[in-house]
Amino acid sequence: MKAIASRTCLSLLLTSILVGVATPQEGDATKPALPKQAYDAIGRFKIPSGFTASLWAAEPDLANPVAFCFDSLGRMYVAETFRQETEGVPDNRSHRYWLEDDLRLQTVEQRGEMYLMHHPEYATEWTDKEDRISILQDLDGDGVVDISGVFAGGFTDLLDGTGAGVWAWGKDVWYTCIPNLWKLTDEDQDGVADAREVVHHGYGVRVAFRGHDMHGLVLGPDGRLYFSIGDRGYNVV
Repeated sequence: MKAIASRTCLSLLLTSILVGVATPQEGDATKPALPKQAYDAIGRFKIPSGFTASLWAAEPDLANPVAFCFDSLGRMYVAETFRQETEGVPDNRSHRYWLEDDLRLQTVEQRGEMYLMHHPEYATEWTDKEDRISILQDLDGDGVVDISGVFAGGFTDLLDGTGAGVWAWGKDVWYTCIPNLWKLTDEDQDGVADAREVVHHGYGVRVAFRGHDMHGLVLGPDGRLYFSIGDRGYNVV
């Protein structure tokens, strides 16, 4: 069920508004065929009159998308998660026994201590999967992704939440992944982050419901960066 939901979400998020509906037989024969299941998902969309949809990207170019944005070069950055529920990002509804402990937390570090008090095995079990940012590009402008790769990966810390917000601006890509607001810099513009900086730390003191994370990154007209935080609390200096 989880895999089906992910594939449907993937197709929905990465659908372009175009003149015609592409089929698996159309396009450059030298390119790998996109999954038929992704095309089939388009048939279940409710598309407004006057619009049609075509598939721009699917597995294996990306997986488990949470958020995406484009930079000035037309490259797409996709926040991907591989750590949901049993892999590192918990939900209080599955861990009701620690609710009172959770409510007493005052810092992000205390949340990590609570995890290990109840489950010492989480030190390894919850740090072997990553959240990451992938980068995709349509080089020839035919409406299908040509190349993809990992812009920044390795977000595996026990305290890390879901990487749920991404925003590209110049050489910098901003990324919200509890407990941090990250600035990732690609100095040579080769599609791989060269430097990482934690700008803010301390978001997500408590567990709450899965998905109540840091997200919605956007640059405001005043030049300031805005994002939201769910009911997980924060302790930020």
